[in-house]
Amino acid sequence: EVVEARDEAEARERAQRQRVQELDRELRQLRAELASREAALRMAREKDQRDDKMQQILEQLQQLDGISSGVQELLDGCVRAVTDVQAGTQDAGKGVRDRLVRLSAVQLAG
Repeated sequence: EVVEARDEAEARERAQRQRVQELDRELRQLRAELASREAALRMAREKDQRDDKMQQILEQLQQLDGISSGVQELLDGCVRAVTDVQAGTQDAGKGVRDRLVRLSAVQLAG
């Protein structure tokens, strides 16, 4: 009877050790899976942050493109104004020359 009881106790102890080992393996697998999911989540967050920054940069580039277009239009207007002023100055110079030639002709004739 004592031997039987001891055998049963040893069998229970072996079963308990085996169960503890199984639970320990399962716990390690769950920890590894958790670490893997945390890493995937961290990578997804980093990607989202990069995507957000890229979107901000794209918006800033679009704003700069708009500003650049406005500056180009302004410069084109300045070029047209300078061209108009030059043309006006040439016309005015020609008119003055014509008057001087007529005045000289009148003085020579007179």
